[in-house]
Amino acid sequence: MTSPDERYLPEHLHEALLADERVGEQDLQVWADAHCIHVAGSVPTQARRDAIVRVVEELAPGWEICNEVEVVHLAADPDVEDVP
Repeated sequence: MTSPDERYLPEHLHEALLADERVGEQDLQVWADAHCIHVAGSVPTQARRDAIVRVVEELAPGWEICNEVEVVHLAADPDVEDVP
Protein backbone atom coordinates (compact mmCIF):
# COMPACT_ATOMS: atom_id res chain seq x y z
CA MET A 1 0.00 0.00 0.00
CA THR A 2 1.64 3.20 -1.10
CA SER A 3 -0.92 5.88 -1.91
CA PRO A 4 -2.44 8.00 0.87
CA ASP A 5 -5.93 6.65 0.12
CA GLU A 6 -4.71 3.08 0.53
CA ARG A 7 -3.51 3.85 4.06
CA TYR A 8 -7.13 4.33 5.11
CA LEU A 9 -8.56 1.41 3.14
CA PRO A 10 -8.64 -1.09 6.05
CA GLU A 11 -10.52 1.34 8.30
CA HIS A 12 -12.89 2.22 5.46
CA LEU A 13 -13.58 -1.48 4.87
CA HIS A 14 -14.07 -2.13 8.58
CA GLU A 15 -16.67 0.64 8.76
CA ALA A 16 -18.38 -0.64 5.61
CA LEU A 17 -18.57 -4.20 6.97
CA LEU A 18 -20.15 -2.89 10.14
CA ALA A 19 -22.68 -0.71 8.29
CA ASP A 20 -23.61 -3.18 5.53
CA GLU A 21 -26.83 -5.05 6.37
CA ARG A 22 -25.43 -8.22 4.77
CA VAL A 23 -22.60 -8.32 7.34
CA GLY A 24 -23.18 -6.00 10.30
CA GLU A 25 -20.29 -7.39 12.35
CA GLN A 26 -18.24 -5.11 14.58
CA ASP A 27 -15.69 -7.64 15.85
CA LEU A 28 -13.89 -8.12 12.55
CA GLN A 29 -10.26 -7.20 12.08
CA VAL A 30 -9.21 -5.73 8.73
CA TRP A 31 -5.66 -5.04 7.58
CA ALA A 32 -3.74 -4.97 4.34
CA ASP A 33 -0.28 -5.90 3.21
CA ALA A 34 1.33 -5.32 -0.17
CA HIS A 35 -0.96 -7.69 -2.04
CA CYS A 36 -3.87 -8.75 0.14
CA ILE A 37 -6.68 -7.40 2.27
CA HIS A 38 -7.03 -9.62 5.31
CA VAL A 39 -10.28 -9.97 7.23
CA ALA A 40 -10.37 -12.05 10.43
CA GLY A 41 -12.88 -12.76 13.16
CA SER A 42 -15.93 -14.94 13.55
CA VAL A 43 -19.48 -14.86 12.23
CA PRO A 44 -22.54 -17.06 12.91
CA THR A 45 -23.23 -18.17 9.29
CA GLN A 46 -21.48 -19.07 6.05
CA ALA A 47 -23.76 -16.59 4.25
CA ARG A 48 -22.36 -13.78 6.38
CA ARG A 49 -18.78 -14.96 5.72
CA ASP A 50 -19.51 -14.94 1.98
CA ALA A 51 -21.05 -11.46 2.25
CA ILE A 52 -17.79 -10.15 3.72
CA VAL A 53 -15.99 -11.12 0.51
CA ARG A 54 -18.67 -9.46 -1.64
CA VAL A 55 -18.49 -6.19 0.31
CA VAL A 56 -14.69 -6.07 0.14
CA GLU A 57 -14.74 -6.91 -3.59
CA GLU A 58 -17.18 -4.06 -4.21
CA LEU A 59 -15.10 -1.50 -2.31
CA ALA A 60 -11.59 -2.68 -3.16
CA PRO A 61 -11.61 -4.09 -6.68
CA GLY A 62 -8.32 -5.55 -7.80
CA TRP A 63 -7.18 -6.55 -4.32
CA GLU A 64 -6.74 -10.17 -3.33
CA ILE A 65 -8.93 -11.00 -0.32
CA CYS A 66 -7.58 -13.25 2.41
CA ASN A 67 -10.76 -14.21 4.24
CA GLU A 68 -9.67 -15.62 7.59
CA VAL A 69 -13.14 -15.33 9.12
CA GLU A 70 -14.41 -18.44 10.90
CA VAL A 71 -18.03 -19.56 11.05
CA VAL A 72 -18.90 -20.26 14.68
CA HIS A 73 -22.24 -21.91 15.29
CA LEU A 74 -23.52 -20.78 18.65
CA ALA A 75 -25.67 -23.40 20.32
CA ALA A 76 -28.38 -22.42 22.72
CA ASP A 77 -27.26 -22.53 26.33
CA PRO A 78 -28.58 -25.83 27.72
CA ASP A 79 -28.97 -24.22 31.17
CA VAL A 80 -31.38 -21.56 29.88
CA GLU A 81 -35.00 -22.32 30.60
CA ASP A 82 -37.68 -21.16 28.17
CA VAL A 83 -40.46 -19.44 30.10
CA PRO A 84 -43.85 -19.23 28.37
